[in-house]
Amino acid sequence: MEAFESFVAIALESEGFVVSGAVKFPVTRQVRKPQRVEVQTHGFEVDLVAANAERLVLASVKSFFGSRGVVLDLQGADLGE
Repeated sequence: MEAFESFVAIALESEGFVVSGAVKFPVTRQVRKPQRVEVQTHGFEVDLVAANAERLVLASVKSFFGSRGVVLDLQGADLGE
């Protein structure tokens, strides 16, 4: 488990969830091909699975190491002043 996934897992556990690590699963879908029937299988991954008595959470956790993250851009913003 990556560092940011661990951080999110701890946050979910502090809210009373039981948390497991990544789960990978295949999804098979029919592709639209006018000439023939074709299916493709793709692998998908859910980074964290958390559950309690009332809720199931499937989390895809992203961190952008070295990025500024989400910031407010005040240039050209109308703040009603």
